[in-house]
Amino acid sequence: MLRVCVFCFMSLSVLLACQSSSDNSKDHHGHSTMEAPKTPADSLYGQVMEMHDLVMPKMGKVRGAQKRAQALLDSIGALPTRSAATLTTYKKELEKLVSELNYADFAMDQWMMEFNLDSGKNNVEVRLAYLRSELDKVSKVKDAVVNSLAKADTLLKK
Repeated sequence: MLRVCVFCFMSLSVLLACQSSSDNSKDHHGHSTMEAPKTPADSLYGQVMEMHDLVMPKMGKVRGAQKRAQALLDSIGALPTRSAATLTTYKKELEKLVSELNYADFAMDQWMMEFNLDSGKNNVEVRLAYLRSELDKVSKVKDAVVNSLAKADTLLKK
C-alpha cells in the first residue's frame, strides 16, 4: 500500500510540475500537452502511462473484491460439513478468484515498484526497448485486473 502511495505521490508531483511550468504547452519530459509527442520514446512513454492510468483506478475494486470473496470463503468454511459439501464447486471457484485478484494486486504493485522513468535516458535505443517492454508488462497487468474483476462480477453477484 505504501508503494502505491509513493508512486501516486510521484505521479502527482510530476503532473503538478508539468502544470506549473512557465511554458504550459510542454512538460519537463519533452511531452507536449497540446501537441503530438515529439519522439517515439515520448509516444511509448505516453502509452505506458495511459495504460497505467486506465488500470490504477480499478485497484480499489480489486481489493474490495478480494475482501468479499475471502469473506464468502470464510462463511463457507464456518458451515457444517454437510452444508459446505454442497458448495464445493463454488468454493473452488472463489479460491481461484481470490488467487487471481491477489495476482492482479501484486502485479500492479510490482510493476510500479520496478518502473524506472530514467531507464535508458541517454540512449534512445535502450529507452525504446525498455518502454516497449514496460508497455507489454503494464498491458499484462491491465489484463489481469480486468479479467479478475470480470470474474468477480460474475461470482460475487449479490
